[in-house]
Order: sequence, then C-alpha cells, then structure tokens
Amino acid sequence: MPCCEGGKAGCNNKAKGLGACGLLLVVIGIIIVAVGMAAASAGLTMTPLVDGEKKFTIEEQCDHDAGDDTGDGAESWCGHYGFYADVNVECETRFSGTKVTAPDGSIASVIHGWSNNCLFQEDLAAEHTPQWQKDRQVTQFGAISVNKETGKGTWNVDSDYAIVIVDLLNELGEAVGGILTAIVNWVIGIILWIVASILCCAACCCMGLPPAQAGGGVVVGSVAPP
Repeated sequence: MPCCEGGKAGCNNKAKGLGACGLLLVVIGIIIVAVGMAAASAGLTMTPLVDGEKKFTIEEQCDHDAGDDTGDGAESWCGHYGFYADVNVECETRFSGTKVTAPDGSIASVIHGWSNNCLFQEDLAAEHTPQWQKDRQVTQFGAISVNKETGKGTWNVDSDYAIVIVDLLNELGEAVGGILTAIVNWVIGIILWIVASILCCAACCCMGLPPAQAGGGVVVGSVAPP
C-alpha cells in the first residue's frame, strides 16, 4: 500500500518529520551542486588582462607563483602572459610588429623565443581554437614568462596590432580551482542525496496502518448470543 495511505494513522508526525528533512537535504544538495557548476564555469571562462589594445602597460606584482626556487639554479616564475592578435595576420608579422619592454628598461627577450614556433602556433590554431579566440578572431603568436626576481614592476607593450593579453598562469589556477570546487560540491551533493533517500525510507517505515486494517488485536465488548 502507499506510504501515506490511511490518513493520520499512516502519516504520523515522525514520518512527516523524516520526510521533510529528506526533502530539505535534496534541495540543499541541488543548490550546492549548482554552485559548484557555476564555479567551474567561471574558472574555465577566459578573461583577458588586456583586450584589443596596441599600446599599454602591465603591472606585475608577482603575487602568484608558478613554482619555488629549488636551490639548483632553477628560476621561479610569477606570471606567464600569452599574446594574441588578428588571426588574419601571419604569426611572424604579428611577432615582428610587437615590442615588449621589461621593468628594467631592457627589451624582453623571452617573447623572441617564440619566433621559431609560429608554424607550430598556426598548426595548433588550425586544429583547436578555443571559443573565446574565435569570438575575438585572434590566435596566439607569442608569450612572456615573468621571472620572480626581475619581473616585478611595469611592463610596456607597443604593437602594430590590437593585442589580447591573457595571464595564462592565473587562468590555469582559476580553472583548476573551479574544477576542484565542482568536484567537491558534487561529492557533498551526492552524500546529501543518499542521506535524504535514507530518511525518506525511514519515514515510510515509521508510518503505521489505520486501525481498521490492524488485524490480530483483542476486541473488547459484548458477544451476541448464538
């Protein structure tokens, strides 16, 4: 028979309380999972540091690290900036038309290391282009890795083309954080749903039968003569 059949005799207060708690946990689980999915979506959404400018500055405070010094001469990086520009302009042309000056006034040399990788970048863009790049009609042509020791300060960029700059290190951290948040929230949501199902089952078990259907009892009263 259905759990609540029998009116008040079936749905007693204990059953109602357990059922209400189970329903509440289901709702809370849904909210927690939704928050986790929103965090993952925000973490995976690329937010440019500079969007479509030719001449600009980047203030690097080195407040996030890509690694620590190991004592064997390894360098610690606090920023890794990806350079993107018009997809219709050849990679080498965009590269040669962009000048980056480091905080100490020297011409940044790291970006020049990408000169030989333009063919690789074009092949990569042909195979896989993220949606945010498609929306802006840009592809990557270079990058700068900022050293923790010498990179803190103002970086000056002067280009012949409208540049989009993405802090790849920061975006990676946000993506990982968003995904981990989503996973944790999913686990919490599943646990809450399991507990909710247990409470609902317990509510059904706590429901009594109507008096009219409770057989096996002793009836007190007069007995009609044969």
